[in-house]
Amino acid sequence: MKMGWFAPLVMTALAVILILVGCTSSQIVNTLEDVVTAAEVAVPVIGGASGVPASTISQIVTYLQAVSMATSQAATILSGAGSSAEKSAQIIAVFAGVASGLNLPAGTAGDVVAVVSAVSQAVVRFLSNFPTSPAAPVPTIKISAADQITLSNLKLRSDADLSKLRGMKR
Repeated sequence: MKMGWFAPLVMTALAVILILVGCTSSQIVNTLEDVVTAAEVAVPVIGGASGVPASTISQIVTYLQAVSMATSQAATILSGAGSSAEKSAQIIAVFAGVASGLNLPAGTAGDVVAVVSAVSQAVVRFLSNFPTSPAAPVPTIKISAADQITLSNLKLRSDADLSKLRGMKR
């Protein structure tokens, strides 16, 4: 089944979702929520993809699992104790394996490429909140009570994605 029309629809829906959730939290929490939302959009697309080689699906599922684990851990780090510098370093370390994205083989269905790309781009936006150079200033991370609730929900959503991904055929 060819779903070339689906990719623009998914990207438009993702953009609307990201705009709507982007108005209520701090920049760091907001961009983490963008990653979780992008992964949530990707999971059913990947699960319903047809004509994509099993090896490619396996590669994507592994990547999305790593992203979901990283977002869950980042939510825990951000809501936990520690200095801004410690939290930044921990988050950069947690996302090290997924920061570079995923290169899919030529010929991969456009809707699959679109959702995986959206996840990769959201990860990059989230990580742009944190310095990668020791000389760069570390952002002050002050998590409000509302952010604590959002982070708790993001952890639950990430863990739910991880459970769905573990159940996918590889």
